[in-house]
Amino acid sequence: LSRLLQIAARLIAAGLPAGTPAAAIASGTLAAQQQVVATLGELPECVREAGLASPVIIVVGEVAAFASRAQGQAQALRLVA
Repeated sequence: LSRLLQIAARLIAAGLPAGTPAAAIASGTLAAQQQVVATLGELPECVREAGLASPVIIVVGEVAAFASRAQGQAQALRLVA
């Protein structure tokens, strides 16, 4: 995570739009999973504000936009079960 700002800046400098969906996922698949979904340009700040700790998987691209929808569906399924 210490290099997330640099990674995001390099991707943007290489031509990836700052508005590209991105996600950071900590403790993936565990009950303690945390995730932040934002744009690539906003992700480093949002991750810092959320206090995510390494290790974290970073997902960049349109597929990252599905993370918040999937989380909402998983919560709905837990409420039904």
